Amino acid sequence: MLSESSRLIYGDELITATELNQQPNRVLDLAMEHPVTITRNDQHFALLRRSEMTLWVKAATLSLTVFEVTAAAYRLRLGEAISSANPYHWLTVFDSYELSELIAELEKAYRLAESESGAWNQIEIVIHEWHETVLSELVIPPEEALTAPRTSLSTKENAAEIIAQLPEPPWLVVAKNRRVNRDWEALLLRAPENTRRCYQDLCTSPMVRKPRRVFPLKGKLYQGAWEYEVTSSDRVFYVPDEHKRKVLVYYAGTHPKSAPTPP
Repeated sequence: MLSESSRLIYGDELITATELNQQPNRVLDLAMEHPVTITRNDQHFALLRRSEMTLWVKAATLSLTVFEVTAAAYRLRLGEAISSANPYHWLTVFDSYELSELIAELEKAYRLAESESGAWNQIEIVIHEWHETVLSELVIPPEEALTAPRTSLSTKENAAEIIAQLPEPPWLVVAKNRRVNRDWEALLLRAPENTRRCYQDLCTSPMVRKPRRVFPLKGKLYQGAWEYEVTSSDRVFYVPDEHKRKVLVYYAGTHPKSAPTPP
C-alpha cells in the first residue's frame, strides 16, 4: 500500500504492468503530464520524465549537502573541532561571524528552492564561492592593504594624498582578507564621506575613543577589538596593534546583530 507522501508525489492513478504492455503510448502520455505508479503484484515503480527525475536527484543530493555544510558550520560556531578528514574541514578558516553569514546565505537559497527553479543552482554557487575564497586565501597572503577612499587621483595617489595630510607617521591599515576589503569597498560606495573620515581615523588615531562612535569592545571574547560607527547602520570592527602601529580590519558592513569576534 502506498504511503500518503508517495500519493502526493505520484498521484492516485495506478497503472498495472499489463496496462503498460497493452497501452504503452497512453501510459507514456500520462507520464509526460505527471509521475505515475506502475504496479506489478505487490511491487510499485515510478514512471516520470527524465528531466524531472534529474531534478529530484539533484534536490536530494543538494539537500544533504546543505545539511552537512550547515551542521559543520554550527559545530565550529559552538567551538567544536571537526576532523581534518571531514570534507568541510575548509570551513575552519572562517570565524564565527563569517560562518553565520554562510549559513544565512545557504538557508536563503534553500528556502527559495521550492518556488524558484534556479535556486538549486544558487546553492551550488554559494558553496563554490565560499570554497574558492578559502583556496585563494591559502595561495595568496590573506591580509591586503585596505582600499583608500577615492578622489580624482589614482588609488596609490589617493593613499599618498591622505597620508601626506596626516600630522604624524600613519598606522598601516590592512583588511583581514579580500572578502573584508570588498565589503569595505562597498561601504565606500554607500557612505563615501563617513568612510573617508573612518579611514583617516584608522590611519592616525585608531585607539582614541570617541563617545558613541569609536570605542573598544568589552569582554574576554573581544579582547583587543574596537568598533567604529561609520553610519547609524554601518560598522567597522578592527584590532589595533600599537607596537607594530598596524590596524587589522576584520569586518566592514551593515550593523550585525552581535559583534563579530576578532581573529
